[in-house]
Amino acid sequence: MVKRIVSILILIAVIMGCCGCQKDLRDKIVFPKDELLSGYTFETNLEMETVKESDGMISVHFHRGEMVIYGQIFIPEGEGPFPAVIISGGLFTTHYLYQGAARTFAENGIVSVIYDPTCMGEGAESDGDLLDFSPLTQASDIEAIVSAVAELPYVNGNDIFLWGHSMGGLASGYVGFNNPELIRGMILVEPAFHMNGEARELFPDADGIPDEVTTPIRIGGAYYRDLLKFDIYDNMSDYKRNVIIYAGTMSPSIGSDQPEVLTRADELLPSSELIFVEGTNHGFQGSPMTRVIEESVAFILENMKT
Repeated sequence: MVKRIVSILILIAVIMGCCGCQKDLRDKIVFPKDELLSGYTFETNLEMETVKESDGMISVHFHRGEMVIYGQIFIPEGEGPFPAVIISGGLFTTHYLYQGAARTFAENGIVSVIYDPTCMGEGAESDGDLLDFSPLTQASDIEAIVSAVAELPYVNGNDIFLWGHSMGGLASGYVGFNNPELIRGMILVEPAFHMNGEARELFPDADGIPDEVTTPIRIGGAYYRDLLKFDIYDNMSDYKRNVIIYAGTMSPSIGSDQPEVLTRADELLPSSELIFVEGTNHGFQGSPMTRVIEESVAFILENMKT
């Protein structure tokens, strides 16, 4: 796929001009039953609780069963309905790291949602204990958030995008690849597609996984047990909508140290673009992330259904 350089200002004008003429808006998203998520996905309470409102942003509580997911929604100026992007961060990160990105999306006509995954531990404002975290708990969080956001009056449920970094990229990919008709497109930054293989190397037998693992990171046994239950590559070929994968070129990064993990995904996905960003590692801090967000804005506005 050839990268296109697009004027953000022109795209904003286009989307704002179309807001009043969109048809066949989907205002509800119901995810099909997923056996792997059945232990985490309970009846979702779509009545979000607004905690605080300030300057184009509202703090909310999403609900996944009894679990509360703390999030912030950044809303563009105007009436909408707008496309929306759910931003999922990496392991041990909270929503604060992505507030700048969320504001940029909103300034360009895109509703953006940041959140603290459940079971993310100290510093996170959502429920749950770190030892219960896994990629599947985060995937369940994403499904709950998408279902709630699609019902907001200023969101077009046909245009829900997922944006994920590292572990958030793995969880976003899981949701998108398994629900190709519900997610309009995805932007994945250094997605942790290597983790299924790493889990199999560390623990060939799920019965040998302890309740708490301290090496290479302190995490619960549920993290590795759930990684053994699926292979992120299995359903990639079913996702025929556009995907951008960003990779670093400096160690430590997946793009530098395990590029085959990402090139395999690029080969399996029917419509993807793998972009190696020079001079950045796994964290994508500073100007590399600024570039990614700017290009993500263009990607979303180009790939809207209406």
